Amino acid sequence: MLIPQKFSERPQSVHMWAMCDRASVARNYAQESMNFFLPRTNMTKDGEGITGLEFPLMNYAAAICYKVFGFHEGWYRLLMLLLVSAGVIAMYKISTFFVSNKLVAMIPPLIMVSSPVLIYYLASFIPDAASLGCILLAWYFFLKLPEEDNWWRRIAVFVLITLGCLMKITSLITVVVMAVLLMLDYFKLIEKDKQIFKRQFLSVGLLILGSLITVAWYKYASWLNVHYNAGVFLMRSMTPHSLNEIKETLKKINETWIPFYFYKVVLWMIPIGLLFVLALAKKMNRLLLLITLGLWLGTLGFFYLMMIQFISHDYYILTLLPVVFFQFLTIADFLNRKVSGSLIGKGILISTIVILLLAFNCNRRHQKFRNDDTCWLFEWKSYRDYFDVEKYVWSLGIDRHEKVIAISDMSPNIALYFLNLKGWSVPPTVGDDELKEILSHHPKYVVTIDSTQANREVLKNAIGPLIGSHGSVLFYKVKNN
Repeated sequence: MLIPQKFSERPQSVHMWAMCDRASVARNYAQESMNFFLPRTNMTKDGEGITGLEFPLMNYAAAICYKVFGFHEGWYRLLMLLLVSAGVIAMYKISTFFVSNKLVAMIPPLIMVSSPVLIYYLASFIPDAASLGCILLAWYFFLKLPEEDNWWRRIAVFVLITLGCLMKITSLITVVVMAVLLMLDYFKLIEKDKQIFKRQFLSVGLLILGSLITVAWYKYASWLNVHYNAGVFLMRSMTPHSLNEIKETLKKINETWIPFYFYKVVLWMIPIGLLFVLALAKKMNRLLLLITLGLWLGTLGFFYLMMIQFISHDYYILTLLPVVFFQFLTIADFLNRKVSGSLIGKGILISTIVILLLAFNCNRRHQKFRNDDTCWLFEWKSYRDYFDVEKYVWSLGIDRHEKVIAISDMSPNIALYFLNLKGWSVPPTVGDDELKEILSHHPKYVVTIDSTQANREVLKNAIGPLIGSHGSVLFYKVKNN
């Protein structure tokens, strides 16, 4: 699937649930209220739909574009693409700090962008990708400080690292690693009898400030969920409770997602590369070694805290990818210093290029697979009639502020977002008691793709005859409303 094609696509395929949730926040900013601190989704239930979530920077930026240029999800995708692409450029720039051979310097960034998961979410709606872009840019300016220490670069690190953490708290891993590096450097434990950075305590103070801002936002987001009785976005850890649960979780992740993180040969290169780095640690660039080991510790810690979520969320690895980049950069730096120009060095370079070509071909096929109707990862083809249903909603004279019950699936926003309507989203298996409770709040319409719902006793006397249909999407008016 080519990137340009994505700009005309609705949120779809794998994780369209999470995509519609974020896209919903952006469109509600544009249509409902541009109050940054009160994000909303279409899933309002009997309230306003205000909910807590990660820092909605990209949602709000997309909403501004909708206000200025009119609604088109391509604007959201473009903003994401630009930020992540800037992060990719930053990776290459970082590589050139340590590797003089420009061809070799390209290898670590190319390994990163060979990841099918990264390319799939490159121009998407998932904040993890945006956070990754910010963190990679923050690393660029951080590693540039020894060369040119000035306030502009310090502020750039502070702003980028803070935004990265705000959009995904996982990125605090980088904050901790940077802070530890600065303290080690203060005591001259990175370079013998030499400090790499200047004014380390000032930089640590800025990192702490960014962390406090991040914690404050997530506390506020949790308060929003409680105060407005919302719960669209997960705001807690998901640790396993037993050794058996860990085994089952790892088995499910391996069966479903591991093959999609990287090409199989690259996957093997990661643990082998880590063993190589550890075995020759004394000969590695010490700064890169410490960054790699620090990021690995943080990655493993986060994986444990959120392990259960990894069963169904492939994009959780996005903010963990810097460890892959820095590990391969550590190896590239070592090989460039030790075997550059030799027969062994040329052999390794050619072999790596061949692996990358195979990886990119695998990536191309994977993107096509994910966007195919037959993709077994998610039965998303049943939503196709929703993609252009909004104009039909207008033709029926349904006001977007009138509450509806969307009987569609387990997600809170997929159906409601495409309808551009507000109210309740429930699965076809919803119980009669829950439906009675929802009907007591006097919704105006029932929308469903399941024609058998109208025959349920709880709905039979509550709704009138079919007032319209758009493909498989059926519309009923609730009586006495």
